[in-house]
Amino acid sequence: MKVNMELLFEAMKYSLVESLKNNCPQHDGDLKRSIRAINNDEKLQIYALNYAWYVEKGTAPHWTSVENLKKWAKDKWGDEKLAYALQRHIALYGTRPHEFIRKTFKKDFKKILKDGLQTEGVITFE
Repeated sequence: MKVNMELLFEAMKYSLVESLKNNCPQHDGDLKRSIRAINNDEKLQIYALNYAWYVEKGTAPHWTSVENLKKWAKDKWGDEKLAYALQRHIALYGTRPHEFIRKTFKKDFKKILKDGLQTEGVITFE
């Protein structure tokens, strides 16, 4: 039995990206739109905006510019002035994790892999 890894990853990548996007928290959609997968030398590489890991894991308390938060506060609460309270909250407590990557792999990966392995040509018997 031989497994064509390149074909397997090609079969899996669309379902994996779709699942990541479905589990991704959404504000303005930039993070969700940035998720993509590329096959490279029998590797499946997943890409997203550089702050995806901070969304996934949350952050320790830190200072961030209020300008970065104004649009979010306006969209979420209807008042950009609330960005100042959010800035203080992040400085004191950090940000909560939203484990959309972990959720995807825990909840959906087995099905994605199973479907990929059932794709014609992925498994051959020689």
